[in-house]
Amino acid sequence: MGKLILFVPEKAADRECVENFRKMKDKVFTLWVRLLHFVYSFICRYILRNSSLSKQKMIPIGATLEDAIALYGNPIEEEPSEEAPGEISYAFDLIFHEVVVGISEDRITSVTYWTGPEDADPDNDLRAVLDAYAEGMKWSELTPGYSAVRSDGRRRVNFSAVPAIGVMEVDYSGFRDEDSEAGGEESKSD
Repeated sequence: MGKLILFVPEKAADRECVENFRKMKDKVFTLWVRLLHFVYSFICRYILRNSSLSKQKMIPIGATLEDAIALYGNPIEEEPSEEAPGEISYAFDLIFHEVVVGISEDRITSVTYWTGPEDADPDNDLRAVLDAYAEGMKWSELTPGYSAVRSDGRRRVNFSAVPAIGVMEVDYSGFRDEDSEAGGEESKSD
C-alpha cells in the first residue's frame, strides 16, 4: 500500500509560497469566469442576437404569481412594493434581464423589465414591450420620451434612458389622443 503524503509547510517561506499560489489560483479562476461570461455575452448578443427582450416571454397583466413562476421559475426576491401600497413585488432572474412583477389581490398589476447597461438594447426592448402589451391596440405618448398609454386607457408603459421598462394597469378611460384620431402622430406599436 502506498502512503499518503501531505505537504505541511514548516517554514514561513513555504507557507507564504502556498498562500501566494492560492491567491494566484483564485485570480486565474476569477479571470477565467469573466472571460467565459464575456464570450457567452458576445455570442448571445452579436451572433445569436438573443439578449433583447423580444426573445423573452412576457407575462401578461392580470396573470397570477403561479403563472409567473411557471414562466420564469422561482422568484429571487419578494418584498412589499415601494410604489404601490398593498402590492407585493416579486423579482425573477432571466438571462440578461430581471423581471419584477407587482401583485395585488392575487393578480399581476405591474411588470418591470430591468436590463444591465452592457446588455441593453433600448429601442428593440421598448418595441418588444409595446408589441407584447398592445393587445391589438395603439400606443400614444403620454409624456414624450418617458411614458405611453394604450388607446383604451388600460395600460401605461414607463421608459426612459434608465435600463428599465415598466408596464402597469391603469385607468385612463377618459384619455383621448386627438392627434391619433385626426390622423396625426403614429403610435409606437405600428
